[in-house]
Amino acid sequence: MSCSKIKNYRYERFNEDFNVLSENENRVIITFDDNDLSVLVNKMENKLFILVPLTNMHSFEHHPDWILVDGERINSNLFWKECGNQVIEYQGDAPIAIKQDTIERIVNDFIKNR
Repeated sequence: MSCSKIKNYRYERFNEDFNVLSENENRVIITFDDNDLSVLVNKMENKLFILVPLTNMHSFEHHPDWILVDGERINSNLFWKECGNQVIEYQGDAPIAIKQDTIERIVNDFIKNR
């Protein structure tokens, strides 16, 4: 079975940048092929959250206005742990594993064009 056929079964839709795992009128859950990070888009509040799995593969250091994820500083003053993930509200910074143009495409597709 080809990779694209597997992706057709697994995701609602996908493109070269990201996979839409689940979508409804309130939220979208997005995954990526090249890392274990996910993005949650809250359509009702027009907010984007980065989900980093709480595994031994990732390290975290918490500060009042930023968080260090795997040695990378992410400026955000809203982050918490929930459902096995470190949840970080996107406030202009994203982990380098998620390209900035991909974040911009997600914002345009699911927040700005609503």
